[in-house]
Amino acid sequence: MPDIPSFAVDDGFTYGVPDGVDVHVGSRVRIRVSGRRLRGFVTSLVPIPDRRIIDLDGVVGDIPSFDEVLLGTSRWAARHYVAPLSTILTRTVPTNVPRSDAGVAKQSSARSSVNARHRVHAEIAALPYAPVIEKVLGASDAAAMIVVPSVLEAEDIARDLGPTYGERVVVAHSDLSGRAETAAWVRAATSGDSILVGTREVALWPVAALGRIIVVEELRRVHKSPSTPTVDTATVARRRARDAGIPITFVGPVPSVSTTVAADDTVRRPGRIWPVIEVVDRREEPPTGSVILERTRAAIVGAARHGKRVFVLVPRRGYARATRCARCGTLRRCPACQAASSTDDRCDRCGTALGPCAECGSTRWQALGAGIGNVIAEIKRSTDDVGDAASGSTVQVGTERDLVGLTGIGLAVAVDVDGMAGAPNYRAHESALFVLARLALTVVRGTGNRCLIQTSDPTQPVVEALRAGDSLQFTQDEIQTRKDLGFPPFGELIAIEVATGSQAPELLDEALRDRARLLGPADMGDRLRWLVQGPDLGDARLALRGVVGHLRDTGVRVRVDADPIDL
Repeated sequence: MPDIPSFAVDDGFTYGVPDGVDVHVGSRVRIRVSGRRLRGFVTSLVPIPDRRIIDLDGVVGDIPSFDEVLLGTSRWAARHYVAPLSTILTRTVPTNVPRSDAGVAKQSSARSSVNARHRVHAEIAALPYAPVIEKVLGASDAAAMIVVPSVLEAEDIARDLGPTYGERVVVAHSDLSGRAETAAWVRAATSGDSILVGTREVALWPVAALGRIIVVEELRRVHKSPSTPTVDTATVARRRARDAGIPITFVGPVPSVSTTVAADDTVRRPGRIWPVIEVVDRREEPPTGSVILERTRAAIVGAARHGKRVFVLVPRRGYARATRCARCGTLRRCPACQAASSTDDRCDRCGTALGPCAECGSTRWQALGAGIGNVIAEIKRSTDDVGDAASGSTVQVGTERDLVGLTGIGLAVAVDVDGMAGAPNYRAHESALFVLARLALTVVRGTGNRCLIQTSDPTQPVVEALRAGDSLQFTQDEIQTRKDLGFPPFGELIAIEVATGSQAPELLDEALRDRARLLGPADMGDRLRWLVQGPDLGDARLALRGVVGHLRDTGVRVRVDADPIDL
């Protein structure tokens, strides 16, 4: 198959193999296509046909990039994410041409064992994760892949596993040089006993004798690629484990709905997973222009005065702009989908007209969230020792990404729970619970240390789960909600964004009218956005390939987001 990002070459081309040239499924080769010299992948080996065919020009490297099992997973990913197969296969190779030290190719097949079988495990755990991962790996000499959200966590977990597993531990992430990345790839693809610890880039790497996959904190947004194809680590890893017939374990404080539904068993430690959460009810204070309530402000000042580190979490971009009534303090919600809503006339999630306050009829609203700069300015009125997450100040203000590596906190504060839980996506509740649980886990357990969350709705499911210190009942309730709405994993969703001024509306309607529910288009300024929904979008995905391919061939920008986080 030529390394060309086009659906037109998904079926590949047939080439002859010259005498003396050794190729395998997964070999990278040099080929000619319409007079051009390109690289490609060997996806099958078949007997030579009777007709004359062109020989390939040579082999690039001596280590196959995938075997039959990983090729099957890649074909599935190409269909699922409506992407050309060659685009997915490029994720199996490193930056540089890999060569084994011995100059002998070794296939990356799964370990053959009567004890190896596909099982899905959920390990509900608090930081640090290395002891839990060691328990999962045990004393087995089978190779393993551990996919983590960030570079820092890859380095930390690899370092913590080092004393137990020594040189078997291989770390790989996006910050490595091309040479170091290729060396890690070769080690994983050839050794047969490696423990590969890496960020989402390694999810489709070949691992010789792979015996187990572990995914850490699957609910982190960074596990999903933001650009097309929007590959999600947890989804692909789950499919890869199934195809290879090996167990997969998801580790974190909150398992996703998808993992809970698929899990053969869920293991949690006794007691609370995260420390006690203190709820600050916005309704107890009159609506003002302040984002930080007086009770919260007093806690921040008191903790800082006693030398305790304080971290204040503000919503990142993409959360709902939650508001409450400036007269009665009632949280503004969409009457149709119950999403937290802003001062706009229509819901950010479903477009329903919002109208005045449902309780008192007022049309004046107070914003509940603010950016880092505004929150720092508010806190600065009470203490000068405040800054962003990189400032080194006693009181630090940051977003979700600043929680990585954060420890030793005496007081943690969440400014806007309502905006997080009411975000315009079907995973809003479980994502909010995960982020807030992660915030609470930064707090040092001990007298006087605590986590405060501000909310205008203390009875909402996310807050109740945080109080309980456990997500199991919350997740069971979410499962039923997803079933009722036909959302994943009980249905499928695809978002499509196309630049304005194209034939996309007519083409999509014709291709999908009998295959799925097509919602939209929504005007996004320079582009239009549709949502495709159905219990099974297999036929719709096949039809979309033709539409997307045609639009791209005519120069139209198209983004396909399978399993979209944001609706």
